Amino acid sequence: MEDRVLLAQNDDYVRNELIKEYKNFILSSTGITLGRKVTEEDDACSVAMLAFNEAIDKFDESKGKFLSFAGICIRARLNDWLRKEYRQREGIIPFSSIGSSDAEETEFDVEDPRAEISDAAIEIECARSELEKYKISFFDLPQYSPKSFKTKLECQRVIKHLISDEEAIDSIKKKKTLPIKRIVEKTKVNEKLLERHRKYIIACVVILDGEYEIISDYLKFAKKGGVR
Repeated sequence: MEDRVLLAQNDDYVRNELIKEYKNFILSSTGITLGRKVTEEDDACSVAMLAFNEAIDKFDESKGKFLSFAGICIRARLNDWLRKEYRQREGIIPFSSIGSSDAEETEFDVEDPRAEISDAAIEIECARSELEKYKISFFDLPQYSPKSFKTKLECQRVIKHLISDEEAIDSIKKKKTLPIKRIVEKTKVNEKLLERHRKYIIACVVILDGEYEIISDYLKFAKKGGVR
């Protein structure tokens, strides 16, 4: 991801592809910053899109993961935009309008009442949005999770196999379901187990294969094959 961003700094085609690919991330970041649902036609979305584009220009390897950096840029730009909107709605005027005409213009500083949105919250919202494509509810995952020790081991073995199988991951992303026959052939796992825990396995694979640095940390046990 970070290599693509650095390439996009000097390649408009790569830049445009990145912006298209992470449109849902931009919309989700905007929505949780504003505390409401937004669409592409929303003015706030345009502000966030420009911030994402700006993040591409300003990114370097010292800034860590790109999406975390882009989330910070988006929140900062939206907060600035919210302050300006607040001033306009409330009719706040600069001090320069009171007194001499050549006075230095100084505006009241309006503190944004919204709490800072954490990177974890952004990741959760983006994961929720992405999993909806698979008809999976992020917050219903516990009910699909394996309960017994033996079943956990089997699911973890499947997940570990899938995240190292690019062809299988491509199939999951394209068809939005597990390539069960392929998995059975490669891992010898019971087909009924795959059907029963299909949503859990897909969710783990999508998160571990995506740009979810914080959330994926909680799933390292699945990637490594250990048990929590």
